[in-house]
Amino acid sequence: MAMTRDKVRSSQEVTHSHAVDLCQVAARLRVLSDNTEQSTQTQPGPPTPPLPTQQEQDLEDLQAEIEAYPALVKAGGRPPYPFHLLNEIFHHPEQYLEDPQYHDIILFWRGRVLHEEEKTPLCACHLLRWNRFRRLQRIIRQRSIQNWDTWGAFIERYGQREGSWGFPEYTERIKKRLSKYGFTRPFQLESDLSRQDSITTWIEYLAYEYWFYDQHASYIKRFQRKHDEAWKKLVDSGVLRPRESYELVCDIESVFKRAAENEEAKRTVQSTTAALLAAEVAVIKSCASQDVRDADERRLSPAQAARDKAEADYRSLMRRRDAITDFCQQTKG
Repeated sequence: MAMTRDKVRSSQEVTHSHAVDLCQVAARLRVLSDNTEQSTQTQPGPPTPPLPTQQEQDLEDLQAEIEAYPALVKAGGRPPYPFHLLNEIFHHPEQYLEDPQYHDIILFWRGRVLHEEEKTPLCACHLLRWNRFRRLQRIIRQRSIQNWDTWGAFIERYGQREGSWGFPEYTERIKKRLSKYGFTRPFQLESDLSRQDSITTWIEYLAYEYWFYDQHASYIKRFQRKHDEAWKKLVDSGVLRPRESYELVCDIESVFKRAAENEEAKRTVQSTTAALLAAEVAVIKSCASQDVRDADERRLSPAQAARDKAEADYRSLMRRRDAITDFCQQTKG
């Protein structure tokens, strides 16, 4: 009963409450806004640091390369060039492409950005890759995933089930993978890394790199089939013009040219439609003789034909645009 009386009393209090003073509410909101603004002004957030210039970034990367060189040697890795060439290869890698000793390693790390201003610290990149390999060695031998997020993440990375990663099975897979690429020199991996010599470690590292090569080659093979099917579909659609090759379709200048062509066709539709409407209005409003009206109506025919042709051309370009866009989306990887 006490609870019921409280509910009734509360209901009566709400029912008989006074009307809200809107002026008072507005005044309170202004005070609150002022206080919030003052609080924001007195407690500014930390300033955003400016991005480094290209020169500053290059100096930072150069220092990383200088430090990575001895670190790579100490870790058992092999730097891709002698130390006295560090500055030259860092700043001008393209000048060493003709040298077969450095050609492959430069293309491996710099292939996509060879002529861009951004520099690539080759030793620092290789040190990171080498350390990942050394970590994999320990994981395989110790069945431990220290410094890895989860065993699932490790399996996702290397694509094998937990039960198949015993050391004897791993050794057998290494030998099969290397023999596939013509490496037949006998070797024996050690379960105790402290007993394994540097040559055997390099052989194991070669198999490690071939693992990645196999993954990329498999992807490229699948992608090539998908690419060929998409290109055949585009050719069969009939939207390509004579001598319009794959290279020409994907060239950025051709992309801009097609966009401009589509815009021009759209403007032509708009202008011919406006001309046709103007001619129709002139006929409707004409108060001249029958002969004059007949002449005006005859002028409608070419205006109609121009508009119809413009619309047909525009629809054709839209079909072409959609087909090429669909091809690019399917093959962009």
